[in-house]
Amino acid sequence: MGDTVYGNRRPSNLTSGVYRFDEFYWARIYGPGGYYENGNGVGVDFNTYVNQDTGLVERIAKWLDDEWVRLGKPNPYPVYEIAAGEGTLCRKLLAQDLACRSALRYTAVESNHLYKESFPDEVTVTQRLDQPPTFGAIFANELNGQQPMRFVSYRDDRWQELFIRVADTATYEWHDLNERLPLTLQAIKGMNGSAPWIQQAADLLYNLTRNLTGSVLMLDYGYRNTTDFPGKPWFVCWLNYKLVPALDLTILPDMSTLIPVDQLEELFQPATVTEQATWIKGEPAPHDNFYALEWRLTNGTIHK
Repeated sequence: MGDTVYGNRRPSNLTSGVYRFDEFYWARIYGPGGYYENGNGVGVDFNTYVNQDTGLVERIAKWLDDEWVRLGKPNPYPVYEIAAGEGTLCRKLLAQDLACRSALRYTAVESNHLYKESFPDEVTVTQRLDQPPTFGAIFANELNGQQPMRFVSYRDDRWQELFIRVADTATYEWHDLNERLPLTLQAIKGMNGSAPWIQQAADLLYNLTRNLTGSVLMLDYGYRNTTDFPGKPWFVCWLNYKLVPALDLTILPDMSTLIPVDQLEELFQPATVTEQATWIKGEPAPHDNFYALEWRLTNGTIHK
């Protein structure tokens, strides 16, 4: 990225000032007047894997049944879908022939109150979990890539970070960075380009699972290693199913990033990592760079 200006005078949910990129991202996506508060999302500007075929839903259903058996067929069986969106995945899962169906107690966690009425009556819908779950299964589709991330680059013989200056237009600029970086992120030193720092995604997973005895499944697009990022297009903005500039303040697009799997493992906990083509056996059209990340925990501590 170089210093660039997009947009003209505009309405904006941001006041003038300088924002670290994750702060800018949060305001534009989740803040007051932001993307999701305006009723945007899946089926408006972008689609997810779940909307495109049934293979993923069938495989998640199998995972829920397998983990139910592994946990001793508990009844009730608490299941939490995080960032459940407008409920497409939930409705498709409940239409499957689930062995655990009679024991299933499904909670959809979705911060956008506009989606609450789109879930089946049997589902508990909440905007947030006041306490992290202590038992059961937690899963999410494309959650980590939707968390505010920081942009980091090794430029001019020093570490720098991306900031956004907002006035009538938005510009980006690089500021010196003097924080300790994850080892996986430090590995891009000397490479030409930037990479995401996904500390917030890791913190979210920790807060969700710190007391959990049970199973976690995260499905995300990404690259296996942080060093795969420099020089590749890993951050995207969608509006009306088209890629648009992130800093055009005349529009309010969706934003997401591919995740560095190794960095998430360093910052949270090592995972069982499976590529989509292997995890969804028999899938006719594998999605590139799509991973299933699985954790099994006892009282918040990982075990195999």
